[in-house]
Amino acid sequence: MTPEWIKNSPAAEVMAAVDVDRMWHTLEYFSTLNRNSGKADEHKACRYIAEQLSAAGVPYDLYEFEAYLSHPRSAGLTIYHPRYQAFQTITHSFSGNTPPPGVAGDLVFIGSPEFEPGMAMDTSLFENVDLRCKIVLAEGLVSPWKTTIAQEKGAIALINANATDQRHNMIVSTAWGMPAADELHLVPDIPVISLNREDGQA
Repeated sequence: MTPEWIKNSPAAEVMAAVDVDRMWHTLEYFSTLNRNSGKADEHKACRYIAEQLSAAGVPYDLYEFEAYLSHPRSAGLTIYHPRYQAFQTITHSFSGNTPPPGVAGDLVFIGSPEFEPGMAMDTSLFENVDLRCKIVLAEGLVSPWKTTIAQEKGAIALINANATDQRHNMIVSTAWGMPAADELHLVPDIPVISLNREDGQA
């Protein structure tokens, strides 16, 4: 049911003009594309939008620019104690690279640091633990803030154990999106990976 304040506002005319079938067709087309920045499908998506705007008689300007991007290639995790086990993982945009042999160290579990988007992160779980030269295991989604604090505390890597079977993609630089030249110091140096819930519990 449409609220009265919408019925009596300019929004009602806009909402009435929305073509749900056209929106769904666009969504279906986009679902077939891998729209990672700088990839061929990103350009296909852009061309599709431009064609739709042209067909509707909507003027537009199309801009292209050079971007500093991060496309993670691969990640892995192996434990050797109490038994040998390898895990499936993902890494994240602007995560630090490892040297060819990887990074090895003792694991420190810090629990589940909480934060609200746009708010300062609760750093209490980091306070009384020595993370110097350690690999940090934290519950929950990866975040730029969690990565920054782990690095500041001297950790050499960060592992995030997601709360579901999904390994969630995310960026780990606090410079959201493409960092500008004066934001390159915000790109972390430590490698960052994520596990699903089952592997994180293991």
